[in-house]
Amino acid sequence: MKEEFFAIDTTKLWIHGSVNVDFKQEYVKLSLFPRSKTARLFSLQSPIRAQGSFTNIDLQINPVDLTTTYISFITSPLYVPARWIFDDKPPEDGSAVCEKFFDRAYLENLNKELKLREKLKIDEILESD
Repeated sequence: MKEEFFAIDTTKLWIHGSVNVDFKQEYVKLSLFPRSKTARLFSLQSPIRAQGSFTNIDLQINPVDLTTTYISFITSPLYVPARWIFDDKPPEDGSAVCEKFFDRAYLENLNKELKLREKLKIDEILESD
């Protein structure tokens, strides 16, 4: 089973991600990217990545993700008040997410961006060896 993109809409968060499950080899790979619906002071919205066998799933820690989360956490008192003032309240029915992610051109560009990020991370790892 492979899902390149899915979205979860909760009362306070949007979670985007991908999952790849191989039942024959009993292997799973999961990536989740949480995002708050409204601006929040000192919130941690770090991506979650996990992969491994069904009996031994490991969390993957990416230094870039942690750095980005840390910077966002520290600088939140600077930009959150502006978002409170200028951002519109998201619709409760989830239509904002649906419109965004059912737009084919947007999804294709997002997929290209994700592949480029992945390639850059791989190149970075190879250069560090």
